[in-house]
Amino acid sequence: MERYFFPDTTVLINFAVIDRLDLLISYLSGRGRMTQAVQAEVRKSSRMIPHLGQFDTVSTCGSAIELNAPADIRGVENLRKRFAGLNDPPTKHLGESETIHVMRSRTEYSLSRIVTEDRDAYRVAAALGLFTHNTMGVFQDLVARGELTTDQAFEMLAAIEDSPYERTLLERPKRPQDLLV
Repeated sequence: MERYFFPDTTVLINFAVIDRLDLLISYLSGRGRMTQAVQAEVRKSSRMIPHLGQFDTVSTCGSAIELNAPADIRGVENLRKRFAGLNDPPTKHLGESETIHVMRSRTEYSLSRIVTEDRDAYRVAAALGLFTHNTMGVFQDLVARGELTTDQAFEMLAAIEDSPYERTLLERPKRPQDLLV
């Protein structure tokens, strides 16, 4: 069974703000997948985030996974209740909830990995025993594959946090050597 990667909008934005979506595309290696809500979030965010519009969701992640069956809708909503606030709009945490639901309910995605910077989604996915990753983990993998040096990765992570788009990373290396796995 193949392992897929489900990048969240938060991670896509991180790579877009430093104009290095090419690195994320390389990391995904043709195994990216995305739900309909995440695809809609990317489309909406691309109006505000430079370079995000360059990310072709279909060519990189295939057609969006649709979750329109009643059982899927219930499953997604039950997950969303685990980390959405009462006053949150109905789309808040929808993409993360869809992704977690797909990974839990569809055998072909059971070995997949959610790649997110959303703290609540990361926590819920990990608590459910799903494979999780974040932006720093992607950079660690890129370093391990020889696509970046530790110094380059360290500088790019700093640039993400220093961008004018108020980016916060779940993990931040204290020094370049922390990017070695």
